[in-house]
Amino acid sequence: GEENYLIAPHEGKASATVDHCDYSNPEPKCVWKVGLTFTSWEFPKILTEHSVYIKWVDACLSVQQPDVKGDPGILQRCDSSKMWKIVSTPCGQYYLKTSDTDQTLHWTHGNQGQKARGERATLYPCMTGDYGNCKWR
Repeated sequence: GEENYLIAPHEGKASATVDHCDYSNPEPKCVWKVGLTFTSWEFPKILTEHSVYIKWVDACLSVQQPDVKGDPGILQRCDSSKMWKIVSTPCGQYYLKTSDTDQTLHWTHGNQGQKARGERATLYPCMTGDYGNCKWR
């Protein structure tokens, strides 16, 4: 099936969006760093046990109001308030959860595949159900 990826703000966009990326040769807007280097596509267990920064170039993925549903993912200067929990799911995907709330990043429900491309990544209490539009690879 179609896979969507979290894309860094680019081309004048203020918030992170959803788009397709070439898994084997991703564009720079598709590549995020979480502070550790590893060679496998499987996240090391340490990343799912601690809060982490999710960086793109020299800024961190953040939200201005981490407890507000619908707040968009944006880039800001990194500090301790910009931390995330990477929460594994049984299907091998991950939730990106704010470190201090139950809100996670998602794209608008119902917009699957190509329809989701260009959608803003916003907060939603995804862990209350099994929502495919809340899980990332």
